[in-house]
Amino acid sequence: MKAIGIDIGSIATKLILLSDEGVVYRDSLSMPEKSEVVATKAIEKALKTTSLSRDKIDIVVATSRSGGDVSFADIKKGLYMCLFKGGLELFPDVKTIIDVGAENTTIITLDKQSQIKDFTVNDKCAAGGGVFLESIAKAMGLSLEEMAAEAMKTEKTIDIASTCTIFAEQEILSYAFEDPPPPRSEILAGLHESLASRVVGLSGKVGVIPPVLLCGGVSLNPAFVRSFKKLINMQVYLTDAPQYVVALGAAVLGRSHVQTLKKKHYAGSGN
Repeated sequence: MKAIGIDIGSIATKLILLSDEGVVYRDSLSMPEKSEVVATKAIEKALKTTSLSRDKIDIVVATSRSGGDVSFADIKKGLYMCLFKGGLELFPDVKTIIDVGAENTTIITLDKQSQIKDFTVNDKCAAGGGVFLESIAKAMGLSLEEMAAEAMKTEKTIDIASTCTIFAEQEILSYAFEDPPPPRSEILAGLHESLASRVVGLSGKVGVIPPVLLCGGVSLNPAFVRSFKKLINMQVYLTDAPQYVVALGAAVLGRSHVQTLKKKHYAGSGN
């Protein structure tokens, strides 16, 4: 059995190729074309890399958080369901899944039976995501990696109260005119803590239940993860490929669908 899961994000399209043995291939493409074109190219690249033909893929499942569409997908699933299934596949005992992406933060809580209990997603201007950090980094002439590395140099933080990128830039600039100005590392540590605080605050809407899975591309940022762990003060799971959890969930749903069809076929054959 081979299933492809595709997650169309606001910036990148992620793909997971799942077999009975586990994840065979994963990749992310950021291209200016329409979502369907990018998804097609992602599949073509996956097949070429794994030396598989299209007829060897049992099912393609797609989901989108950006409004994009993949008309050739065999099944289309909602973001919450894919995030839910991907999180459970990685950590069967997880009870809260927090996905911090480029623009959106999506949070799901699970009940004792590991079913979806509640969920929420941020208003882009109210909580934000990776774009907030990326915009500040660009304004400061830094890469995201450089900004995170600088923030990790200190445990101290300077409060950044603004939730709007423009106002946050002005707030950071104002610190430069203080006498003496605070260390840049403390300002940047405060910036990461500001985003983490908003994510943790949003999670309060659904009631966080430990253990918590933190995923999404922003969780690759060590400064953000450090602040999040400090503020959430609960057991936090991390994964080495956090940006692929939704795509993994789509593939897992595809695998389940194929297995169900095979069972029905076997039962109907009279064997």
